[in-house]
Amino acid sequence: MNRQDVQALLALNKSNYPSAYREMTKPEVEALLKSWLSALEPYPPELVQEAYLRALTRCRFPVTLADIFDELRAVKNAGRPSVEALWRELTAVADYCADRAWRFDFNGPGDYPGMTQGDCERKRCMERMRGMSAENRDFIGNLSRLISFGRMDRQEREGLHFGRYRRFIEDWRLREETLQALPEAMRKYLPAGE
Repeated sequence: MNRQDVQALLALNKSNYPSAYREMTKPEVEALLKSWLSALEPYPPELVQEAYLRALTRCRFPVTLADIFDELRAVKNAGRPSVEALWRELTAVADYCADRAWRFDFNGPGDYPGMTQGDCERKRCMERMRGMSAENRDFIGNLSRLISFGRMDRQEREGLHFGRYRRFIEDWRLREETLQALPEAMRKYLPAGE
């Protein structure tokens, strides 16, 4: 978005909420314009306009940047798998690996040259784990934890862990969104490994 796009958006906001900017001085309006421009500049005007219109349908007070970014986030998340779909992926892979873990100690010749049957089963489980979404790989951490998760009673897994899992996925997505939006100049201040 450019300055004119943001000015048009603020004018639209003022026309929908006439008393919103009535008491603002010219320097305050200019500061508002600069802050909105700084935040919205990376986005295409059509996308921001659509997000604004969506926010307008639910906001009883003037639309804020936070309202617009809530809508932009909703659009972005609409294309992602739901938390429930990710949970199904995680539990399916955990169940698969837990069902095969007892074979890890088999020492007969495996399907791959130079590998035992146990090595082959471990390799298959590792491939399944690597095939999971990044969110699930980060949540579970390693094959040992994945197998332990798969061995849990299903009701225990749902009752004790799904709420924690949902919070993890929400936090993970927020973290990823923050890292993607972070300017390159600020990335040098991140701890190693970020």
